[in-house]
Formats: sequence, structure tokens, C-alpha cells
Amino acid sequence: MRIERVTAYAFGPLHDETLEIAPGMTLVYGRNEAGKSSWHAALYAGLCGVRRAKGQPLAEDREFREQHKPWDGERWETEVLLRLEDGRRIELRQDLAGRVACRATDIGLGIDVSAEVMYEGSPDGSRWLGLDRRAFLATACVDQAELLAVAREPDRLQEHMQRAAATRGTDATAAEAIQRLEDVRRGQVGADTANSIKPLRRARRELEAAERALGIARDRRDAFLALSTAAEAARGRAEAAEAEAHGLAATIARSRASAARSRADRAANLLARHPDGPPAGLVSGDDVSQRVATALDAWQRRPSPIVLSGPTADALQQELASLPAEPTGDLAPADAVVRAKAEFDRRQEALRLLEQQPVQPAAPMTAGLDVAALLDLAARLAATESTDADRMRTGPAGRSLPRMERAGVVGRREAALWVGAGAAVISGSLVLAGVLGGVLGGVLGGTIGSAGWAAIGLALLVVGLVLASRAAHDRGRRLHAASESVGAGEPDWAAARVDDEATRAFAAQAGLPGTSAGLRELAEARRGADADGVRLAAWIRLEADRRAAEQAAESTLVDLLAARDIDRALGPETGYHQYLADCRSRSELARQASRAAGLRAAIETRRRLEQNATDASRRMNAAAADLRQVARLAGVGDVTGSDDRDNAGNEPAEPTALVAALRAWQHERTSGVALTEAALGEWRELETLLGERTVAALQGEAERLARRAAELHADLGDVSGGPVPAGTTADIATHAPQPGQPIVEGPDPERRLVELDHRANTARAEAERTTGQLAEMELGLPSVVETEERHAAAIAELDRVERLDRVLETTLTLLRQAEQRVHRDLAPILNASIAGRLPRISAGRYIEAAVNPADLAVRVKAADGGQWRDARRLSHGTREQIHLLLRVAMTEQLVTPGEIAPLLLDEVTVQSDQRRATELLNLLHDLSRDRQVVLFTHDERALDWARQTLTGPTDRLVELSAAVGAV
Repeated sequence: MRIERVTAYAFGPLHDETLEIAPGMTLVYGRNEAGKSSWHAALYAGLCGVRRAKGQPLAEDREFREQHKPWDGERWETEVLLRLEDGRRIELRQDLAGRVACRATDIGLGIDVSAEVMYEGSPDGSRWLGLDRRAFLATACVDQAELLAVAREPDRLQEHMQRAAATRGTDATAAEAIQRLEDVRRGQVGADTANSIKPLRRARRELEAAERALGIARDRRDAFLALSTAAEAARGRAEAAEAEAHGLAATIARSRASAARSRADRAANLLARHPDGPPAGLVSGDDVSQRVATALDAWQRRPSPIVLSGPTADALQQELASLPAEPTGDLAPADAVVRAKAEFDRRQEALRLLEQQPVQPAAPMTAGLDVAALLDLAARLAATESTDADRMRTGPAGRSLPRMERAGVVGRREAALWVGAGAAVISGSLVLAGVLGGVLGGVLGGTIGSAGWAAIGLALLVVGLVLASRAAHDRGRRLHAASESVGAGEPDWAAARVDDEATRAFAAQAGLPGTSAGLRELAEARRGADADGVRLAAWIRLEADRRAAEQAAESTLVDLLAARDIDRALGPETGYHQYLADCRSRSELARQASRAAGLRAAIETRRRLEQNATDASRRMNAAAADLRQVARLAGVGDVTGSDDRDNAGNEPAEPTALVAALRAWQHERTSGVALTEAALGEWRELETLLGERTVAALQGEAERLARRAAELHADLGDVSGGPVPAGTTADIATHAPQPGQPIVEGPDPERRLVELDHRANTARAEAERTTGQLAEMELGLPSVVETEERHAAAIAELDRVERLDRVLETTLTLLRQAEQRVHRDLAPILNASIAGRLPRISAGRYIEAAVNPADLAVRVKAADGGQWRDARRLSHGTREQIHLLLRVAMTEQLVTPGEIAPLLLDEVTVQSDQRRATELLNLLHDLSRDRQVVLFTHDERALDWARQTLTGPTDRLVELSAAVGAV
């Protein structure tokens, strides 16, 4: 696709103006308010149109309208003429205000082709590219506002491109299917949250409601059945109680009739036996018989004698008084004292096991120098020794010596030569005066004598002495500085290393060995002495710590013992043993004192036993005395023989003969009065039976009760459905209970009859009340069957929605996997596209790029290696350049095969420096060989570049000079 021209009939500040577009690269230059951004927006609007759909417009649509709609009039139109790759020329007319007169016309055929590119209610030319207006804006169209948005919100550009990549391109089917399936899932399944009204949550709520309704219905049905069962049970209890009451009443009546008949017959018999009245000579029990019976009974119930053994209560009391008092203090060694003693023993043992104090040998004299200084001095002496050896090898010239040392040696040699010469001349002047005088006199003409030669020798000696004095002065000065450094403990190595003599003089002045080997031995001795000193200090600290710990443990132990009344003067060892002995003594006293409670209980028990034995003896003696007294009253006089007392005159233990005589007396007395008492008893019975009535009256009452029993039995037969016994009233009265008839139970049948009546009435009232509740409950009783059907329907609906959710989830998983495969295929292509152009626009700083197709995040790697960096963390200009390359790469990959998308760019070089701006313009120019590039800019650098570069037939430079209004 290539745009040939754009006409702004009414667009922002533009009115009936046309902009011709070159097929290659077109650079539109203009200052502020020249209309650049308006032409850029007119190109986009003419190609893609605007959205026309129901509902409120989107925020970006409202912002676009407010920014580019003309201020005056209602007209807002633009037109674009473009050529497709298949050769068709299309004229796109966009009525942006009314959104009705919008059309796409094939001008070659003169037909309307709007249907090919209709999108969201209006023609969208980017559909021929396989995009839509928003995807085109996110990839091929970069406006100034978008660049400013990057500065405010860096993620916005990635979001637009991500949407374009996810919805248009090789994975469009998967992405659209995912979106549609997610829409279907949201609409037909929904989230399972508390406030959701979607089918899944609604089905769960309906199932929960159906389960609650079913539970309520079943509970109410069970309650109705239970209440019905209770009503039936109450009615059964009432009927059973009434039947039992009727049977009991009949039985009671029959029993009363039988008892009345028996009383009448008994009264008749007793009256026949005693027709003359009560019997005469009745004998009642006298006092003697009563006393004999009481005495015999008391003897029979007498207690057995108690024989006690063991110490008496008084003896036990004396033993209790001899026990010691309960001691105070520890009975066993306290844990704190034992732990303190163990700690004291451990501290003593630790102090005892401390090794003998190490001996500190005398430290060698090192003039205050440490080991490092001694070793350094030894190294310097070793260097001077090696220097002497080198001088011996290299000769008098001393070329191998350092300059300073060589100068010192030469000075000393010169002084020695002068002194030697002078001395030789002076000493030999006298001896050889004659010889030298003659010889030299002949040579020199006899002008110099022995005195002259002596003068010459003296001059030579003076010169040598002056030189020697100066050398000695210099050497003395250096030795003085070295000795002062020794006294200060800070050796001046610069002074000591001037020459070998100075170094040795320094060592001699400090009292140190003059050789390197001796100094090293002295350093080792000093190191050993230092180590011994460290060990001695450590031993002293350890000994002090252990002694302090031992004293603290001793103080703790003595304090604990003093708190337990142990004298501090005894010390820890003796005091602890005294404490142990005291604990043992108190423990023994406590053991003896602990017997007091047992002795007190034993004393109390013994006194009670002794009292019981005394009481038993007293009662037995009293019973024997009572027997002898009643025997005398009864006239049993000769029974007090040998059984009364034993040979010692004591009372016999058991007066058996006296007891036998009294029992015989009782038997004779009882046999004599038995008949009289029997007759008296019968007369008293007759009086009781008759009362104030006669025998005939008793017989009449028996007949009446027999008839009442017969009537009740007849009613019982009607109630129970059983046969009624036949016979007279006398037969009924004496008839035994028939099978199936209730009998009288318990000692009080009348009370039982009242209880049965009350039970029957209570059960009948309960049955009536329950029946009323059943009638009221039956009115609102829900249908369990219908509730179960609704519950089953709710289960089926929830199962359907859950199955749909599982199917959609499985489908979405498969589609997302397909989308990820597409992303993996797209990533290398995007990486290669960006990496191939990245070094060029970044001045060689970045050479590699990686794009994540899922979120279109770009990472780059610098030419010097290092880590990958997120493009969003780079500078503003670099970030825009990289995202421009990303847009180009997305445009190349997302466009429909066979078509080429143009690039519509607005102000993309503003944030670039001169070099990068030039490379970016060259890159865009290279891209224009394959696709149309339209660049709007106010950058004068771009204008200069365009004047030099855009000279070919496919390129064009457009300069907007006049201001057309605010854009």
C-alpha cells in the first residue's frame, strides 16, 4: 500500500488543502503551528476513519475529536487516495463528523468497496493490511502525542503493540478465539465469587437453595409423620388406659362383692358359735409374763464379751509423750546447696588442673627494635655484604656500586693517597736527603734540597689530612644521625644505608650484631621471647579468671550454708559436711516425730475399744441380774443352785438353768390361756364384722355388690368384645378372673383406678391437641416430590455449567499453548529485525536485542558485553529509537502477505543527537526503498539532511512555511 495524496476538506486548521505524498520517502518540514501534526492526523483519519458504534465513545476517540475537529462549522472531512499492491487505486472519503457519508471507492472500476474494509461501523483502510485502526496506530503510525505519552507512561506503547501482536498476525485466530472464549466463559459461566450473578454462581446458589428447601421439606414431612405417630400413640394410650380402668373397676366390684359375701357368711358362723354373747373368764397378759418375756429377750440380745490385747491407751499415751518435737530446717540437702558445692568443686578442680606458670626468659637486647625492624636491618646488611663482594669482583673503579656509595669510597681513597704521600715524603726526607738531593740536584739544577722536599711532603700531608677530615666529618655526621635514631627507637634507614660502614656503625652503636646472620638470629630470639610473653600473659589472665570463678563459687556456697545456720568460719568444705550431718539428724528426728499422728489415732481407737468392752460387760451383768429377779417373781425358787455362782463366788457367765426354767414357765402359762384368747378373738371379730348392723344387713349388701359387679362385667364385655361369664350374682361375685381380663395389681387398687382415669384423660387430651396440630401443619406442608425434582434440576444445571467451564478451560489451555508456540516462532524474527538495525541508530553502542512477544518488552545488550538491559531503563532518546525499530519490525510481520504498510511518523528525531539523528534518517531512507515513509518534523537537522539526500524521483521534501493555526 502506498498513499498518493491526502486532502483535508475540513480538518483542524486545514481547509480544502491537499498534500502530495511521494512513493518513497516524504519529509514534511514546518515550524510550530505550521500544520505538521494536523496533516499527520489527517493522513491517519483519512486512511483508518473513526469508530462508529453504539454507546459512549472511547476516551481516545473523544480526545482525537477534541484535538482535530475544526473549531468553526460542523464539517469534518478528509480524503486519501492510495494504491494497493494488487494495482487497485482506492479513494477513501471519511465523514468524521456525521460518520455516515464514509466510503471506499475503486476509482478504476468506479465501484464502492467499503464492505471489504468495514470495521466498527466505518471504512478502515488498514484492514487491507490485515490490521485495524488501533493496531495501525500502535505499529505503523507514530504521532507526537504518542511520543509524549512514552515519557509519561513508558508501558503504554508496549500495551498497544502487544494488543496488535496478540490480535493481528500469525496468531490472530488463537488470540481472537481466546478472547471470544473468555467472553463466553464470563457470560455463560462467570466467576465463582460471592457477589457474582453469572450462571456458575447462580447455579450454585440455586442448588444451595434447593438443598435447603429439600431439607426443610423432608424435615417438615418427618415432623408431620412423627406428630401423626404421636397422635396415634396418644389415642392408643388413652384407649388402653380406659380399657384397663374399666377392667380394674369390674375387678374391684367383683372383689368387693366377694368380700361382702365372705363377711356375711363369717358373721353368721361366728354368731352361731357364740349365740349367748362374749365368752367368760378371759385372761389377758399380766405384768409378770411381760417382765419374763422382756428379761428373756434382753438376755438373748446381750452382747458378747470383748477380749482386748496389746498395750493399753495409757501405755500408748506415755509412748506419745516420749516422742521428740518436729524439727525445723532442711531434712535433705537442698538442690541449690548441692549445685553450689558441685560448682565449687568444679572451679577448684579447674584451678588445680591449671598447668604450671610458664617461665619468662630474659628478652634479648634489640635497642628497642621489633622483629620486623631487625629483619629489615639484616636485609640491608646482607645487601651491603653483597655490595662488598661485588666491589671485590668489579675492581677499584666500583662501577657496580651505587652513586652515593661510590662517591664515599672515592673520597676516602683520595684522602688516603694524599695523607700517605705526605707522610712518605716527610719520613723519607731525612734518610734519603742526600741521595734524593744529589739526584734531583743534578736533574733540577740543585735548586731543591732535603728541606724543600720536607716542605713538599708536609704540604701533601696537610692536603690528605684535610680530605680525610672532611670524609670523617661526613661519616661521623651520618653515624650520629643513626645513633640518634637508635636512641629514639625509630631507625633512620636512609642514614644507615649510605654505605656499609655506616650500616655497621649503626648496628655497633645500637649494640647489635654487625652481620646479617647475627641480626636474623637476634630477630628469631626476639620473636621467641615475644611469643613466650604472650603465653605468660594468657596464663596470668586464665589463672586470674579461674581464681575469681573459684572465689565466687565459694562465696555462693558459704552464703547458702550461712542462710541455713552454718557458721561461716567453718569454710566451704567443713561447713558443707556439717550441713549434711545436720540434715541427717533432722531427718531422723522428723522420722520419729512422724509417729505422733499414728499414736494419737491408736490411742483414740484403743480408748473406744476399752469403752465398748466395759459397756458389753455391764449390759451382760445387767441381763443376768434381771433374769434372777423375774425368776423370783415367777416363783421359780430353787433354780439358784450351783449355776448361780462358781467356786470363787463370782456370777456365772451364762445362767442356762435359770433361762430354761423361765422358758418352761412361759410355755405352761401360754397353753392355759390359749383357748380363752381364741374365743375372745372370735367375738371381737364378730363385733368388727357387724358393727352397728345385723347379719341380714350384711347379706343384703353382698347381694347389691354382686349385681353391680355383674353390670360392670357386662360393660367390660362390650368394651373388650369378650364373653361375659354366665350365672347368678353369687356366681359372678365369686367368679375367678377370665383370661384377657385385667386383675387387681398392687396394694391399693382404688388409687390405681384413679391413676388410670387420669392417664386416660391426659392421653385423650394429648391426642386431640396433636390432631389439631396435624391439621394446621397439613395446610402448609410442602411437596417433597416437587422439592426433590427442583433439587435434581439444580444439580443438573450446576453440572451443565461446570462441564461447560471445564470444556472452556481445556479449550483455552490448548489455545494459549498455540499462542505461545506462535510467540516462540515470532520472537527470533523480531529479534533479528531489531538487532540488524540497532547498532546503526545507537552509534554502535548496542548490538543485540531480545523481544518477548507476550508483552513486547525489549532488552538490549551493549557492544562491550555485560548484562542485558531493559529498554525502558535507558535514556529517553534511546528508548524511543529502540521502540521505533520495534514498530518497524511489528509492521513487517503483522501485515497481510502481499501488502506493505506505510510508515507515518511525526517528530521521531527530536530526542536524538546529531549523529544518531542522521543515522536514523538514513535508516528511514533505506526503508523507503521497500515501503512508503512519511516523516513530519520541525528539526532543522532533518531539513538540512533532506535537502542533501531527498533528490531522487521517489522522494520529496515539503516545506510548510505559513502558520495555519494551533495544532
